[in-house]
Amino acid sequence: YDLLRPPEQRLFRCLAVFTGGWTLEVAEAVCGPPTTADERPTVDDQVPAVDSVLDRLAVLVDNNLVRAIAEPGGTPRFIMLETVGEYAREQLAGSRDERVYRQRHAHVFLALAEQLEVKLRSSERLVWRDRLGEDVDNLRAAVNWAIASGETDLALHLTAVLYWSWLQLGQFREGRQWSEAALALPGGTGRSVARARTLLAAGSFAWHQGDPVAARRRLAEGEELSAG
Repeated sequence: YDLLRPPEQRLFRCLAVFTGGWTLEVAEAVCGPPTTADERPTVDDQVPAVDSVLDRLAVLVDNNLVRAIAEPGGTPRFIMLETVGEYAREQLAGSRDERVYRQRHAHVFLALAEQLEVKLRSSERLVWRDRLGEDVDNLRAAVNWAIASGETDLALHLTAVLYWSWLQLGQFREGRQWSEAALALPGGTGRSVARARTLLAAGSFAWHQGDPVAARRRLAEGEELSAG
């Protein structure tokens, strides 16, 4: 890591936000140049040693910090060994880039969750079920970060659109826990479509778990909010 150029060190830190691997496309979305005024460029961005995420990623692969996994007929994915990933997370922790990268990661996987919600109900559901399996850990990481960081709107949107994904996986307990945690966040008591949908999701998961009392309460709350 110390032998890397600053732009490559920056990418290495950024890749610590992924859990269970990533594709080049999502790495570019999460680890690319700043896209808003709030994402202040760091010193690393000003060093023109390596220009693209692809170039930087290739350097990390060449230095055995990242592994490329070739999927037959599929999109190549990249991973870090667990010990390397732990070191990357240590480098990311407390850096001024950490919140930007984690927020980007959460929004990128919110977009995937929105796709999954539609595709898992379509004729393409088998293909997208595989995609869900590939990125389920990243989806979990996104929800966990949104809740832990008090990002109420983001957490409610994630738990709402992930309802069908958790249902497909039979993860009733997990889906209920995430839904209830999002509903309990400060500012999460307002009237919104995402909150109404999360209430309905929590009720459905409770019903699947054999808890009809909690299920009826949450479903009634969700229906009331939807009607209003």
